[in-house]
Amino acid sequence: TETFLDEILLLDWSIEEWNSSVLSHLRDIIQVKGEKKFVKIVKTAFCDVTKSLHDKSNSDARNRLCACEEEAVHQNKARTRQKSAAIQDQSNYDIFLISYLLSETREKWESFFRELVRLAKSESMFYFAEPVPWQLHRFIESFKDQLEFIWIDSSMNFPLLQQTERRAGPAVLFAIKKKISKL
Repeated sequence: TETFLDEILLLDWSIEEWNSSVLSHLRDIIQVKGEKKFVKIVKTAFCDVTKSLHDKSNSDARNRLCACEEEAVHQNKARTRQKSAAIQDQSNYDIFLISYLLSETREKWESFFRELVRLAKSESMFYFAEPVPWQLHRFIESFKDQLEFIWIDSSMNFPLLQQTERRAGPAVLFAIKKKISKL
């Protein structure tokens, strides 16, 4: 069976409510489509972005973020403990989609995202959609050394507007994690 994505991970503070009301229908749509599947595996976990990713309440989210790599370690028993510890400290996901989260949590997201960006592998992509850009401006300032940014909203072709709070529609920002240079 042909698939578009091997796996997606959905994280949310109210993931249980989403599971019962929306996600079962979403799985029906994205996992089964005739001979093709859009996604092989759909995982979910509770996540509170107002707390550290290392907070006990976020342990399931952190474990699932790194699960792909951890499963590979368990399958290959020949790896050393030191090597597996290093692997477990990196996410295997290629893209992170964040919608209206920064504005909703009003600056309580910084610790979580600092850890998420650190866990993300080089060239991982981040897509943000927010009702207004004020938190995205703060995000850019906080992560300009680790991520490259491009506005992909109504300000895209107007650099002077990118610094303002005005948009036609939501503020949309794309980022990619810079390659980590090995010295």
